[in-house]
Amino acid sequence: MSHGLMSHRLMSHRRNRGKMKTGFGSRPRRLLCVIALSLAPNAEAQSRPPLKSCPDDSQIELSKLITLSDERHRGGIPLHPMSIARTEAGEYLLPSAELDRLFVFDTTGQIIRTIGTPSQPFKMITAILSAPDGSFRVYDRMSRTLSVLDRDLTLLRKYTFRYYPALLVENKYYIHNEHITTPELAGYPLHTIDESGAVLRSFGVSGDVYRADEPLRNDRVVTSSTGGMVWAAPPGKYLLERWDPLRGLRESSLDVQSAWFRESARFPRRGQRPSPIIESLWEVNGCIWVLLRDADSKWRAPPESQTERRFDPDEYDRTYDFILEVVAIDTAKVVASRRFDRALWGKGNSFMLMTRRSTTEGLTEVDVWQPQLVRQGRKR
Repeated sequence: MSHGLMSHRLMSHRRNRGKMKTGFGSRPRRLLCVIALSLAPNAEAQSRPPLKSCPDDSQIELSKLITLSDERHRGGIPLHPMSIARTEAGEYLLPSAELDRLFVFDTTGQIIRTIGTPSQPFKMITAILSAPDGSFRVYDRMSRTLSVLDRDLTLLRKYTFRYYPALLVENKYYIHNEHITTPELAGYPLHTIDESGAVLRSFGVSGDVYRADEPLRNDRVVTSSTGGMVWAAPPGKYLLERWDPLRGLRESSLDVQSAWFRESARFPRRGQRPSPIIESLWEVNGCIWVLLRDADSKWRAPPESQTERRFDPDEYDRTYDFILEVVAIDTAKVVASRRFDRALWGKGNSFMLMTRRSTTEGLTEVDVWQPQLVRQGRKR
């Protein structure tokens, strides 16, 4: 299944006429980046506390938080539920299948209200960002607007915002992880954006020679780090870099050694075996959690099709495995790894993962999971 069928990758080619500062690094590069929908973490009651470090004798477990159902709005849950957020009251926010509304689920997993009406709908919700004060930012990529909701989900304001906000850092500024195609900024994969939408800094160049046909080398997956820093990684290279987004300086980098991950620069053509790519990152308790996508362990080339087909979750599960790994920041070692034979969805700072399934009653359900690291040998 083509990666383009499960990603909303609408790029802007308008000119930016303002004067911006560029970051540390060699001559910038240009175009294109993977969308990373980002959400701030919320505390969550778990069946047992996670480890506070990254010991070698640990294993990955997923603890189910809730099951979300479209029983009250059949067909309302998207085929690939990438954006999710949680309120202080324990309600969950998920875009509708058409991305034109925001569903609010109660603590039992049922839809209790929608945000966005037929007279004032969203056009394409591609990010829900949680702020430390309990408020939310909802980005509409089609209309290029940012809506600010308070902790009770009341709309405070809505305004034009040109650049897709992948992260909200310290409730002060945003990180845009797509290339801006102006002469002075072409090639920089990351940009620091203020609340008004102005570019403060462009950064993220790692020294690779830029080629427009190598998005897996030139794009960046991002997440927040402590102290207002951000982690960034090329999707096709197991290199984790920690950046200061205000100064544009690289603070550190982790060149992760993996026995199975192979570096790639381009997405494969239809019918070719998929290459491993990094989907998402999170920093938790001195560890970096990495969600990766790889060819299914029983992968076979799909039959050729001359027509564009609807996204099929079952075919997607047959095409890909998802791997969750934990990397120790102090050693760059992978201390735990687990492979899943079905799609895991999750982005940015929301340390939650989702799996989607259909029931025999014709409902669509999304299971929401909390990853955790536990000592090997410990049973529930």
